[in-house]
Amino acid sequence: MSTTDQPRDPEEPAPPAGSDPTREVVPPPRPLYAGSAERPSYRPLGGRAAAAMAVLGLLLVLDAVAVGSSLLEVRLLDRIGAGENVSDAQLDANDTRQGMIGLAQTALYLACMITFISWLHLAYKNMEAISPPFRRFGTGWAIGSWFVPILNVWRPKQIVNDVWDSGSPAKKAPPWLMLWWLGFLVSGVLGRIAFPEPDADATLEELRADSVNYIVSDGFDVVVLALAILVVRVLTRRQEVKAEAVGALPAGRPAPAPAPTGLPA
Repeated sequence: MSTTDQPRDPEEPAPPAGSDPTREVVPPPRPLYAGSAERPSYRPLGGRAAAAMAVLGLLLVLDAVAVGSSLLEVRLLDRIGAGENVSDAQLDANDTRQGMIGLAQTALYLACMITFISWLHLAYKNMEAISPPFRRFGTGWAIGSWFVPILNVWRPKQIVNDVWDSGSPAKKAPPWLMLWWLGFLVSGVLGRIAFPEPDADATLEELRADSVNYIVSDGFDVVVLALAILVVRVLTRRQEVKAEAVGALPAGRPAPAPAPTGLPA
């Protein structure tokens, strides 16, 4: 008698109808993390967070300087409107100053995009190492969602929410996080209003209105940038605290300090 034909133990339940005991194989355990049976490694956010906050801080300062520069331009235009004698040298100096500030703002804005998105991408990827699968989207969306029209109105904020949820302590995202995102969207609208198409035939009143729009846009951006720095700082701290709690920080790395009193967390 073959082993497959041996009589069944009376205590053993009968197999379901149509089943073949010779073909039944217990599947291997499914790994908790896709592609690996081990928890992925955690990459500390400190370096990218510091770079992002530094560039955001520089742009914040430059925007504040731009507000002052545009106020000087408004005064210059008011003097021209009042019939005062303004030399060509003064006009050239004003145009040079405004042009240099504008170029520096553009360069720093691009640097802010690169450093902030780089930080967010790593934070989103780190979720695999510190939390259950709170992540709703692929890690590539932490980069690509910023550049897809219409989708970029809400998807980046969803990714930021996921990063918040993966941190510690467990709590709902605070109102200031939504305030930052709404401010970011409004900032884009104000920026388009403040930078109209060049018009060589613009009147003095139109030039003055453009300068006032610069003041409003740059002043609003100062607030949004301050909130963006807070986003990077708090979400980085939350993720590092969670990484310490689950033992995901690299060996020899000191534990993150608790958030200062009064800091949103």
